[in-house]
Amino acid sequence: MQKDYAKMIAFLKNQHNMLICGHEQPDGDCLGSMLAVYHAFDGESKNWRLVIPDTIPENLKYLPGLDLIIKPEDIDIEVEAVLMLDGRGLHRTGFWLEPYLAGRRVFCIDHHMGSFFEGEYLVLEPEASATAEIVAAIIEEAGIDPEPIVAMNLYSGIVADTACFRYMNTTSRCLNQAAKLLPKVDMEKVRIHLFEDCSMANLRLKGYCCTTMQLECEGKLCYAALEKATMERFGAGSEDLYNIVSYMLMPHGVQMGILFEEHDGFIKVCLRSRNGVNVNRLAKSLGGGGHMLASGARIKGPLAEVMPRVINAAKEIFAK
Repeated sequence: MQKDYAKMIAFLKNQHNMLICGHEQPDGDCLGSMLAVYHAFDGESKNWRLVIPDTIPENLKYLPGLDLIIKPEDIDIEVEAVLMLDGRGLHRTGFWLEPYLAGRRVFCIDHHMGSFFEGEYLVLEPEASATAEIVAAIIEEAGIDPEPIVAMNLYSGIVADTACFRYMNTTSRCLNQAAKLLPKVDMEKVRIHLFEDCSMANLRLKGYCCTTMQLECEGKLCYAALEKATMERFGAGSEDLYNIVSYMLMPHGVQMGILFEEHDGFIKVCLRSRNGVNVNRLAKSLGGGGHMLASGARIKGPLAEVMPRVINAAKEIFAK
Protein backbone atom coordinates (compact mmCIF):
# COMPACT_ATOMS: atom_id res chain seq x y z
CA MET A 1 0.00 0.00 0.00
CA GLN A 2 1.35 3.43 -0.99
CA LYS A 3 1.16 5.75 2.01
CA ASP A 4 3.68 8.40 0.98
CA TYR A 5 1.23 11.15 0.16
CA ALA A 6 3.67 14.08 0.38
CA LYS A 7 4.31 14.37 -3.38
CA MET A 8 0.61 14.08 -4.20
CA ILE A 9 -0.32 16.71 -1.60
CA ALA A 10 2.33 19.14 -2.89
CA PHE A 11 1.02 18.58 -6.43
CA LEU A 12 -2.59 19.25 -5.42
CA LYS A 13 -1.72 22.32 -3.37
CA ASN A 14 0.37 24.00 -6.05
CA GLN A 15 -0.70 22.80 -9.50
CA HIS A 16 -2.72 25.15 -11.72
CA ASN A 17 -4.52 24.59 -15.05
CA MET A 18 -5.23 20.91 -14.44
CA LEU A 19 -7.72 18.41 -15.79
CA ILE A 20 -9.31 16.00 -13.30
CA CYS A 21 -10.79 12.96 -14.99
CA GLY A 22 -12.17 9.55 -14.10
CA HIS A 23 -13.13 6.40 -15.92
CA GLU A 24 -15.81 6.07 -18.57
CA GLN A 25 -19.32 5.26 -17.36
CA PRO A 26 -18.52 6.93 -14.02
CA ASP A 27 -19.85 5.53 -10.75
CA GLY A 28 -20.24 7.05 -7.30
CA ASP A 29 -16.64 6.46 -6.29
CA CYS A 30 -15.25 8.01 -9.46
CA LEU A 31 -17.42 11.14 -9.35
CA GLY A 32 -17.26 11.51 -5.58
CA SER A 33 -13.46 11.35 -5.63
CA MET A 34 -13.20 13.89 -8.44
CA LEU A 35 -15.51 16.38 -6.76
CA ALA A 36 -13.91 15.92 -3.34
CA VAL A 37 -10.40 16.62 -4.64
CA TYR A 38 -11.59 19.68 -6.54
CA HIS A 39 -13.30 21.27 -3.54
CA ALA A 40 -10.85 20.20 -0.83
CA PHE A 41 -7.86 21.64 -2.69
CA ASP A 42 -9.68 24.74 -4.03
CA GLY A 43 -9.71 23.77 -7.68
CA GLU A 44 -11.65 26.86 -8.70
CA SER A 45 -8.86 29.24 -7.70
CA LYS A 46 -6.31 27.07 -9.56
CA ASN A 47 -8.29 26.95 -12.80
CA TRP A 48 -8.95 23.21 -12.67
CA ARG A 49 -11.50 21.46 -14.88
CA LEU A 50 -13.48 18.30 -14.08
CA VAL A 51 -13.99 16.25 -17.26
CA ILE A 52 -16.15 13.20 -17.96
CA PRO A 53 -17.08 12.17 -21.54
CA ASP A 54 -20.24 10.21 -20.66
CA THR A 55 -23.69 11.08 -19.42
CA ILE A 56 -23.90 11.19 -15.62
CA PRO A 57 -26.28 8.51 -14.28
CA GLU A 58 -29.51 10.05 -13.01
CA ASN A 59 -29.19 8.49 -9.55
CA LEU A 60 -25.82 10.21 -9.03
CA LYS A 61 -27.01 13.72 -9.84
CA TYR A 62 -27.48 14.40 -6.12
CA LEU A 63 -23.70 14.70 -5.67
CA PRO A 64 -22.92 18.31 -4.74
CA GLY A 65 -20.89 20.26 -7.29
CA LEU A 66 -21.79 18.00 -10.21
CA ASP A 67 -22.64 21.02 -12.36
CA LEU A 68 -18.91 21.73 -12.59
CA ILE A 69 -18.26 18.65 -14.74
CA ILE A 70 -17.74 19.35 -18.43
CA LYS A 71 -17.31 17.33 -21.62
CA PRO A 72 -13.90 16.99 -23.33
CA GLU A 73 -14.98 19.29 -26.15
CA ASP A 74 -15.64 22.07 -23.60
CA ILE A 75 -12.08 22.21 -22.18
CA ASP A 76 -11.15 25.89 -22.21
CA ILE A 77 -7.76 26.09 -20.46
CA GLU A 78 -4.15 25.63 -21.44
CA VAL A 79 -3.69 22.26 -19.77
CA GLU A 80 -0.52 21.88 -17.69
CA ALA A 81 -1.32 18.68 -15.79
CA VAL A 82 -3.75 15.76 -15.53
CA LEU A 83 -5.06 13.93 -12.47
CA MET A 84 -6.68 10.55 -13.08
CA LEU A 85 -8.96 9.22 -10.36
CA ASP A 86 -10.36 5.69 -9.95
CA GLY A 87 -8.80 4.52 -13.21
CA ARG A 88 -5.65 4.91 -15.26
CA GLY A 89 -4.76 4.36 -18.86
CA LEU A 90 -6.65 5.42 -21.96
CA HIS A 91 -8.71 2.24 -22.03
CA ARG A 92 -10.32 3.36 -18.75
CA THR A 93 -10.44 7.14 -19.04
CA GLY A 94 -11.24 7.28 -22.75
CA PHE A 95 -9.08 8.14 -25.74
CA TRP A 96 -10.24 11.77 -25.65
CA LEU A 97 -7.49 12.26 -23.04
CA GLU A 98 -4.57 11.23 -25.24
CA PRO A 99 -3.77 14.73 -26.68
CA TYR A 100 -3.44 16.11 -23.12
CA LEU A 101 -0.84 13.63 -21.83
CA ALA A 102 2.37 14.24 -23.76
CA GLY A 103 4.68 16.76 -22.12
CA ARG A 104 2.42 17.30 -19.12
CA ARG A 105 2.52 16.19 -15.49
CA VAL A 106 0.25 13.18 -15.02
CA PHE A 107 -0.72 11.98 -11.54
CA CYS A 108 -3.15 9.25 -10.48
CA ILE A 109 -4.98 7.97 -7.40
CA ASP A 110 -6.49 4.51 -7.79
CA HIS A 111 -7.38 1.28 -6.02
CA HIS A 112 -7.70 -0.99 -9.08
CA MET A 113 -5.12 -3.55 -10.12
CA GLY A 114 -4.35 -4.54 -13.68
CA SER A 115 -3.69 -1.29 -15.55
CA PHE A 116 -0.37 0.16 -16.68
CA PHE A 117 0.47 3.74 -15.66
CA GLU A 118 2.94 5.88 -17.62
CA GLY A 119 2.60 9.15 -15.70
CA GLU A 120 4.79 10.90 -13.15
CA TYR A 121 3.28 9.65 -9.89
CA LEU A 122 0.74 7.01 -8.88
CA VAL A 123 -0.83 6.47 -5.47
CA LEU A 124 -2.10 2.89 -5.76
CA GLU A 125 -3.73 1.13 -2.82
CA PRO A 126 -5.48 -2.08 -3.97
CA GLU A 127 -6.35 -2.82 -0.33
CA ALA A 128 -8.51 0.32 -0.17
CA SER A 129 -12.25 -0.13 -0.48
CA ALA A 130 -12.58 2.85 -2.80
CA THR A 131 -10.56 5.63 -4.35
CA ALA A 132 -12.60 7.97 -2.16
CA GLU A 133 -11.11 6.23 0.89
CA ILE A 134 -7.60 7.08 -0.35
CA VAL A 135 -8.62 10.64 -1.18
CA ALA A 136 -10.06 11.02 2.32
CA ALA A 137 -6.74 9.87 3.82
CA ILE A 138 -4.81 12.30 1.61
CA ILE A 139 -7.08 15.20 2.58
CA GLU A 140 -6.65 14.27 6.24
CA GLU A 141 -2.85 14.10 5.96
CA ALA A 142 -2.87 17.48 4.19
CA GLY A 143 -4.45 18.95 7.33
CA ILE A 144 -7.68 19.90 5.57
CA ASP A 145 -10.94 19.75 7.51
CA PRO A 146 -13.45 18.57 4.86
CA GLU A 147 -16.43 20.87 4.37
CA PRO A 148 -19.88 19.26 3.95
CA ILE A 149 -19.62 19.27 0.14
CA VAL A 150 -16.33 17.33 0.37
CA ALA A 151 -17.64 14.99 3.06
CA MET A 152 -20.79 14.16 1.08
CA ASN A 153 -18.77 13.21 -2.00
CA LEU A 154 -16.20 11.17 -0.09
CA TYR A 155 -18.83 9.31 1.93
CA SER A 156 -20.82 8.59 -1.25
CA GLY A 157 -17.75 7.14 -2.94
CA ILE A 158 -16.94 4.84 -0.02
CA VAL A 159 -20.55 3.71 0.39
CA ALA A 160 -20.95 3.10 -3.35
CA ASP A 161 -17.90 0.84 -3.67
CA THR A 162 -18.62 -1.15 -0.49
CA ALA A 163 -22.36 -1.51 -1.24
CA CYS A 164 -23.06 0.27 2.06
CA PHE A 165 -20.30 -1.64 3.87
CA ARG A 166 -21.56 -5.09 2.78
CA TYR A 167 -18.74 -6.16 0.46
CA MET A 168 -15.58 -7.96 1.55
CA ASN A 169 -13.52 -4.87 0.70
CA THR A 170 -14.94 -3.16 3.80
CA THR A 171 -12.06 -2.54 6.20
CA SER A 172 -11.53 -0.83 9.53
CA ARG A 173 -9.89 2.09 7.74
CA CYS A 174 -12.81 2.73 5.42
CA LEU A 175 -15.22 2.47 8.35
CA ASN A 176 -13.11 4.94 10.33
CA GLN A 177 -12.99 7.35 7.39
CA ALA A 178 -16.75 7.09 6.94
CA ALA A 179 -17.35 7.64 10.66
CA LYS A 180 -15.36 10.89 10.55
CA LEU A 181 -17.41 12.11 7.60
CA LEU A 182 -20.78 10.99 8.93
CA PRO A 183 -21.70 14.13 10.94
CA LYS A 184 -21.50 16.19 7.74
CA VAL A 185 -23.53 13.98 5.38
CA ASP A 186 -27.17 13.19 4.68
CA MET A 187 -27.21 9.39 5.09
CA GLU A 188 -30.75 8.95 3.81
CA LYS A 189 -30.08 10.87 0.61
CA VAL A 190 -26.99 8.74 -0.08
CA ARG A 191 -28.85 5.47 0.58
CA ILE A 192 -31.85 6.36 -1.56
CA HIS A 193 -29.90 7.61 -4.55
CA LEU A 194 -27.25 4.88 -4.57
CA PHE A 195 -29.42 1.85 -3.85
CA GLU A 196 -33.10 2.64 -4.33
CA ASP A 197 -33.23 5.04 -7.29
CA CYS A 198 -32.99 3.78 -10.86
CA SER A 199 -34.49 4.48 -14.26
CA MET A 200 -37.35 2.52 -15.80
CA ALA A 201 -34.95 1.37 -18.50
CA ASN A 202 -32.59 0.02 -15.84
CA LEU A 203 -35.43 -1.85 -14.13
CA ARG A 204 -36.62 -3.34 -17.41
CA LEU A 205 -33.11 -4.45 -18.34
CA LYS A 206 -32.77 -6.13 -14.94
CA GLY A 207 -36.05 -7.92 -15.56
CA TYR A 208 -34.89 -9.00 -19.01
CA CYS A 209 -31.64 -10.39 -17.61
CA CYS A 210 -33.46 -12.21 -14.83
CA THR A 211 -35.67 -13.99 -17.37
CA THR A 212 -32.85 -14.86 -19.78
CA MET A 213 -29.94 -15.69 -17.44
CA GLN A 214 -28.30 -19.09 -17.78
CA LEU A 215 -26.62 -21.38 -15.23
CA GLU A 216 -23.51 -23.49 -15.82
CA CYS A 217 -21.02 -25.47 -13.73
CA GLU A 218 -23.68 -27.06 -11.53
CA GLY A 219 -25.18 -23.68 -10.74
CA LYS A 220 -21.93 -21.98 -9.76
CA LEU A 221 -21.77 -19.80 -12.89
CA CYS A 222 -24.57 -17.49 -14.00
CA TYR A 223 -24.54 -15.23 -17.05
CA ALA A 224 -26.75 -13.07 -19.23
CA ALA A 225 -26.32 -10.86 -22.28
CA LEU A 226 -27.69 -7.47 -23.24
CA GLU A 227 -27.70 -7.17 -27.00
CA LYS A 228 -27.54 -3.70 -28.51
CA ALA A 229 -30.98 -4.22 -30.04
CA THR A 230 -32.41 -5.10 -26.63
CA MET A 231 -30.98 -1.97 -25.03
CA GLU A 232 -32.42 0.11 -27.86
CA ARG A 233 -35.82 -1.57 -27.46
CA PHE A 234 -35.94 -0.51 -23.82
CA GLY A 235 -34.61 2.96 -24.62
CA ALA A 236 -31.52 2.37 -22.49
CA GLY A 237 -28.28 4.33 -22.64
CA SER A 238 -24.95 3.58 -20.96
CA GLU A 239 -26.18 5.32 -17.81
CA ASP A 240 -28.98 2.73 -17.50
CA LEU A 241 -26.64 -0.26 -17.18
CA TYR A 242 -25.65 0.41 -13.58
CA ASN A 243 -25.47 -2.59 -11.22
CA ILE A 244 -27.26 -5.08 -13.46
CA VAL A 245 -24.41 -7.57 -13.20
CA SER A 246 -25.04 -7.95 -9.45
CA TYR A 247 -28.26 -9.79 -10.26
CA MET A 248 -26.18 -12.58 -11.77
CA LEU A 249 -25.04 -13.50 -8.23
CA MET A 250 -28.53 -13.82 -6.78
CA PRO A 251 -29.57 -17.39 -7.72
CA HIS A 252 -28.86 -19.98 -5.02
CA GLY A 253 -25.34 -21.38 -5.15
CA VAL A 254 -23.90 -18.98 -7.74
CA GLN A 255 -20.26 -18.07 -7.17
CA MET A 256 -19.55 -16.12 -10.37
CA GLY A 257 -21.77 -13.82 -12.39
CA ILE A 258 -21.07 -12.48 -15.88
CA LEU A 259 -22.95 -9.82 -17.83
CA PHE A 260 -22.18 -9.24 -21.50
CA GLU A 261 -23.04 -5.79 -22.90
CA GLU A 262 -22.98 -5.35 -26.67
CA HIS A 263 -21.66 -1.95 -27.77
CA ASP A 264 -20.48 -0.56 -31.09
CA GLY A 265 -17.21 -2.31 -31.87
CA PHE A 266 -16.74 -4.13 -28.58
CA ILE A 267 -18.32 -6.27 -25.88
CA LYS A 268 -18.13 -5.10 -22.30
CA VAL A 269 -17.71 -8.06 -19.93
CA CYS A 270 -18.72 -7.40 -16.31
CA LEU A 271 -17.53 -9.96 -13.75
CA ARG A 272 -18.66 -10.42 -10.14
CA SER A 273 -17.98 -13.23 -7.67
CA ARG A 274 -18.18 -14.46 -4.10
CA ASN A 275 -16.75 -17.18 -1.89
CA GLY A 276 -13.17 -16.29 -2.78
CA VAL A 277 -13.47 -16.80 -6.55
CA ASN A 278 -10.92 -14.42 -8.11
CA VAL A 279 -12.45 -12.86 -11.21
CA ASN A 280 -9.58 -10.39 -11.53
CA ARG A 281 -7.40 -13.21 -12.90
CA LEU A 282 -10.04 -13.96 -15.51
CA ALA A 283 -10.35 -10.25 -16.37
CA LYS A 284 -6.58 -9.91 -16.79
CA SER A 285 -6.50 -12.90 -19.15
CA LEU A 286 -9.11 -11.05 -21.24
CA GLY A 287 -7.15 -7.80 -21.28
CA GLY A 288 -9.04 -6.13 -18.45
CA GLY A 289 -8.66 -5.84 -14.69
CA GLY A 290 -10.24 -4.74 -11.44
CA HIS A 291 -10.59 -6.44 -8.07
CA MET A 292 -10.77 -10.00 -6.82
CA LEU A 293 -14.57 -9.97 -6.58
CA ALA A 294 -15.43 -7.29 -9.16
CA SER A 295 -13.64 -6.90 -12.48
CA GLY A 296 -14.27 -6.39 -16.16
CA ALA A 297 -12.88 -6.18 -19.67
CA ARG A 298 -13.65 -4.80 -23.10
CA ILE A 299 -13.21 -7.25 -25.95
CA LYS A 300 -13.41 -6.43 -29.64
CA GLY A 301 -15.52 -8.79 -31.68
CA PRO A 302 -19.12 -9.92 -32.12
CA LEU A 303 -21.14 -11.16 -29.17
CA ALA A 304 -21.49 -14.62 -30.74
CA GLU A 305 -17.71 -15.07 -30.56
CA VAL A 306 -16.90 -13.27 -27.32
CA MET A 307 -19.54 -14.97 -25.16
CA PRO A 308 -18.43 -18.60 -25.63
CA ARG A 309 -14.78 -17.60 -25.29
CA VAL A 310 -15.36 -15.93 -21.93
CA ILE A 311 -17.78 -18.59 -20.66
CA ASN A 312 -15.33 -21.37 -21.50
CA ALA A 313 -12.57 -19.50 -19.66
CA ALA A 314 -14.87 -19.12 -16.65
CA LYS A 315 -15.73 -22.82 -16.72
CA GLU A 316 -12.04 -23.67 -16.45
CA ILE A 317 -11.93 -21.92 -13.08
CA PHE A 318 -14.54 -24.29 -11.69
CA ALA A 319 -12.99 -27.33 -13.38
CA LYS A 320 -9.79 -27.00 -11.30
